[in-house]
Amino acid sequence: MPNPLSILAQALLILMLASGASSAQALDPHDTFEADQIYRILEGFLLPPR
Repeated sequence: MPNPLSILAQALLILMLASGASSAQALDPHDTFEADQIYRILEGFLLPPR
């Protein structure tokens, strides 16, 4: 089983990348798809399963 701390560190890194991508939306409004996908994937990991 993977180390929960390393999973958290990876999630934080992805969040930082996603927030960087969303701040670049003003430059390229068509570049929002990747940030949305990253956000949905992170939601799946961070929210408790139903």
